[in-house]
Amino acid sequence: MKTKYLLMSILAVICFGCSDNYIDDLFVEPDAKFEIKEGLNPDHFEAFESVVFKNTGAGQKFVVYTGDNGHIFGESGATGYATASNGIFTYSYQEPGEYNVVWISSSVKNDGTIVNKNVSKIVKVVSTNGGLDDFSISNFYTMPDYGNIPYVSSGVFVAKNKIVCPIMYASWRKFSLLSKTKKLTTNFRLSSALAKMYWINPEDNSENEIVSGSTATRIVGFTDADGKLQTQKFKVITASGIATNYDISTVVIPNFTAFSVTIDGKKYNATITRNLAHYDKFDVSLTLPAGSDLSKLQPEFVICDNTATITDGNNFKVAIGDVAQSSGISVIDMTSKKVIYDIDMQLLGAGDALLSAKSQMVVTIK
Repeated sequence: MKTKYLLMSILAVICFGCSDNYIDDLFVEPDAKFEIKEGLNPDHFEAFESVVFKNTGAGQKFVVYTGDNGHIFGESGATGYATASNGIFTYSYQEPGEYNVVWISSSVKNDGTIVNKNVSKIVKVVSTNGGLDDFSISNFYTMPDYGNIPYVSSGVFVAKNKIVCPIMYASWRKFSLLSKTKKLTTNFRLSSALAKMYWINPEDNSENEIVSGSTATRIVGFTDADGKLQTQKFKVITASGIATNYDISTVVIPNFTAFSVTIDGKKYNATITRNLAHYDKFDVSLTLPAGSDLSKLQPEFVICDNTATITDGNNFKVAIGDVAQSSGISVIDMTSKKVIYDIDMQLLGAGDALLSAKSQMVVTIK
């Protein structure tokens, strides 16, 4: 029996010694090195694009501080992310900015001492739209010909930092009569919930934070003191401090508000209705006497009632195909009893072809 206990004691000592040696063998001197897998672009990543960090050094465990809000190395309360056991970590940044990524390699000695080494790299993140994903204007007009549903003017990016919100002439005419200040409700979506949107007041250049869809921040006016449509400036500021400026313009979708043809000294006026399938397409119906000569007509037309705050008569082009048309001057052949006019109108006074809206007038003779 004594021999049995002696053998067990010897085995226990041997095993304990093996455990110490095993821990010593596990310890790896930390060497903090990592690489970042190249994304879609060699010099930056897009917001929400997957960024892959991979260990290329040595250590038992690896932790990544991604450098964005809440994960800044050395900042109080900041947290890092442990990589997978293979030393790989994948992350997506919500906002554009330059982030200082800190990579920590660590190992534990057999006495419990933790040895850390760290290294850092800069990751550049951009957003194609600078952080503003979409923008629209609403709650200023209900459309009788669409069952009185509210009209929403959805913005279109005509350039990286330039947005056009096309509005129907009928909507602008009604709204301009109701409100001299013309404060409109803006709706927008930012790439990140951490970012903020501001309207720059043209009177004093003050920055006023706005909230999407909130009437409490309905402070945005899109006209000048004379009631003329005016481009407004906005700014998106990310949590990382990156600011992107935007020019946003409301541009009226042009349409004929009058169309007529004179035959043998008598004027015949057309009936103009909106094509309900499109905001920018109109049906112009004209009834002429039977037997009328349709080969050489000189139509007269008016665009947007010649409203002075929208047009000066020079900021639009009217054409049939590639041929420019002038009211009461151009001679056209309408023997086919159908002709299509295209109208392209720029924002008055802007002098920028990008700030424009187009429409189509389908004229039919009965």
